[in-house]
Amino acid sequence: MWSFSKPAVTWTMVLVGIFAAILWDVLPSGNGPSRFRDLPLHGTRFRMRNVPLTETEKATFGGAEVVKRLIRCEGQPAILLTVVDGGKNNHAIHDPTYCLRGAGWTIVAENPLPIPGGTARWVRLKQRLAGADREIEAVYWFSNGRQCYDSSLRSWADGVLARVSRHRVGPSPALVLMHSLGQEEQYPDWEAILRSLPALSRR
Repeated sequence: MWSFSKPAVTWTMVLVGIFAAILWDVLPSGNGPSRFRDLPLHGTRFRMRNVPLTETEKATFGGAEVVKRLIRCEGQPAILLTVVDGGKNNHAIHDPTYCLRGAGWTIVAENPLPIPGGTARWVRLKQRLAGADREIEAVYWFSNGRQCYDSSLRSWADGVLARVSRHRVGPSPALVLMHSLGQEEQYPDWEAILRSLPALSRR
């Protein structure tokens, strides 16, 4: 029977992590066009319009394909959708709460949110500007083309696996982020919104 000491196991995991990180950087993506590119702009219960990226977003996302849209669902406040496909830039896919915190937002509540195809993460955020508090809500998940999940670590692992296999196991993960604008007193009903946008969690 094989016996391994704890230090040996630890160092093995460290070496595997380093090797995976090297592969993450050097292997070509080989991804085709983003599978989110053809999201419809209109539906029976929603309307979307494309929104240009800011200069900061262009620098942050690099060569990644990004879909950014303002969405109006029936009976709901406006929300902003950002989809980042990591096929052409691995580093663009990360936990979006890092960027939100960096922009001055504080997370005041968060919970997993069941969605078609898996699990998303719901967060409520607060920011103090000019002596007044502003609150928004956000929902995000990662998609590997087969399942939706809220783990950035799993997204990283899926990205490594996709590149090592030259995408035979599936496409590189994408990040889907939606958030309210904080301009209306009503919070979004995220379950109703996701029912209106079934194609979003099936890619």
